[in-house]
Amino acid sequence: MENLTDQKYRAHIETLSNDLKLDKSGEIEVYESITKEELNFLKSIKKHNFLGSINFFKANQVKGTCLGLNIPIPNRTNTDKYNREVTKAFITPIQTFECTSLNLDSYINYAKLDSFTQLDDVKFESALDSYLNAQLLTALFISGWNGKTKATDISDPEANPLGEDTHIGWLERIRANAPLKTEKGAKVGEGQTYKSRNALIKACLAKMDNPYRAKGDLVAICGRSIFGEMQTATTAEDLTDKNKAIIAQQTIGGLKAICCPYFPENSLLITSLDNLSVYYYKDAFRRFEENVPAKDRVEYYRTFKVDFIVEDYNAVALFDDIEIIE
Repeated sequence: MENLTDQKYRAHIETLSNDLKLDKSGEIEVYESITKEELNFLKSIKKHNFLGSINFFKANQVKGTCLGLNIPIPNRTNTDKYNREVTKAFITPIQTFECTSLNLDSYINYAKLDSFTQLDDVKFESALDSYLNAQLLTALFISGWNGKTKATDISDPEANPLGEDTHIGWLERIRANAPLKTEKGAKVGEGQTYKSRNALIKACLAKMDNPYRAKGDLVAICGRSIFGEMQTATTAEDLTDKNKAIIAQQTIGGLKAICCPYFPENSLLITSLDNLSVYYYKDAFRRFEENVPAKDRVEYYRTFKVDFIVEDYNAVALFDDIEIIE
């Protein structure tokens, strides 16, 4: 670590220490229930072009009742004979959430920290926070799209490179709780079950019933193989933001199309963004930070408690293992 980097890193530690009344040594820092950490995280979520559009709910308890998805249906009632009632047919059945730990253990080597001091237009602490927040967003995408189980002892990243054993994500919940809304192994191409991507979208949409199917805010979340060569408006920032979703300029099958990082490349999910939720337990952000000169790096051990929830399984359709035959 260069001298200038060391000075700025220690100033960063001192700032945290003053806020949290911690030891200023800079060698080992442990802080729990960090309001600042949580606020930084939420700020990065709000600015994100996909995560900022789904639901992020702060939970006061580890377990609780989900908010659900409600579509009000117009009705008529002869009040001389009947009492008016809230129509129950299209109100989401009550679900529950349970926030459990999701860990993110990583490190930043001194060379990377040194690079933060060379940014003329960005403060060292801002660059460091952005780097750490980007790692948290990546963790959410990986577990949210690919999580299938929760390892009881220790997760195995070699056997599960996409965090399949770190949490139960949105797609796995749909497969388990709404099998009639799913299909596997569809083939798309000339002479195949679906001759085009538009036909595929329409078939997937047909698995949803009205009034959900008629909603105006449905989107098609596509894997890269499905998204294909749709036109997008790409900026220089898009080329370096590893967590940014790609939004197509044209529709596919009448729906807006989105390609998200770490979404399975041969899958297709149709739903509305307000049907996807992350519940996180307040005051449960944990961070252990250690400067390790012997390895020329700073190590970070972070934990937060979350649950990935699909609010209404009536408002989803999922195709997996799609094969595009050109």
